[in-house]
Amino acid sequence: MVERPWTDYLRWQLHSLRIRAECGERVRMVDAVEMADSEEFGQLPEIVVLGGRTLYQVRYSEAGIPAGAIRYTDPDLVLRWEGYLADLHRVGEDVLAYFEREAAHGRWWFGGRCGSGVRAPRRCIGGQAAMAARSLSVRRSR
Repeated sequence: MVERPWTDYLRWQLHSLRIRAECGERVRMVDAVEMADSEEFGQLPEIVVLGGRTLYQVRYSEAGIPAGAIRYTDPDLVLRWEGYLADLHRVGEDVLAYFEREAAHGRWWFGGRCGSGVRAPRRCIGGQAAMAARSLSVRRSR
């Protein structure tokens, strides 16, 4: 999920996600504006689902500093979140198209230009599977 205004962290993360997509990972973007109905009762947490059996709710301090995560293993809870995240993935925009439109032409990259023409190596560490475990997450700008 992408929320404006973009922070330096989010700008870096978008660049990182673009490279992961170039290495074969399927990364999708959903604008936070489209998520308003899902946040009727508060901001969505950052969630990571691993292997379809474990869910982590990433926690941050008031200052936005990572403060650990809460682990959940309830199969019904994991299944519901995994389904929700899969639905978001289906309706999201491919990160490469998003990056090209929003970032590659130097519109906002750290006050300068990005997209210098440097591409990720054809053979990336991890190949098609950037992570050993299947992972989906809802991310916010920090």
